[in-house]
Amino acid sequence: MLTIKIPVQNIEATRQIVLKHKIIDHDYKIKIENGYGHIPIKADADEELLNQVIAEAKDEIIKENEKYTIEIVDMDEESDLETVKRYPRSMTELLKDKLTEEEIEELKKSFDIIGDVVILEIPEDL
Repeated sequence: MLTIKIPVQNIEATRQIVLKHKIIDHDYKIKIENGYGHIPIKADADEELLNQVIAEAKDEIIKENEKYTIEIVDMDEESDLETVKRYPRSMTELLKDKLTEEEIEELKKSFDIIGDVVILEIPEDL
């Protein structure tokens, strides 16, 4: 897993630049260790784009901080990044592994939520 390693105080500014170029891997959390942050990079990001991001980050942040360092690091197995937990955003997403597409289409789209409980009408044939 490739990451961009920067000092902790420069994480947000660098993260904004990486976001702008759409190469941040949103499936993993930013890891902080030993005073440095590791921003996860998408596996399909090409080297030329990475170099462009690093150059832009250096240009923008060095003006503010002379001791700024940035490098590309290949994280090893021991210090793996933590994955971001994903939760379903809709009933369709929640039921896609349990029902066929036809069965999902038959479901009523409206439901009520009371606290942590979802109340919905399920057709008898399901």
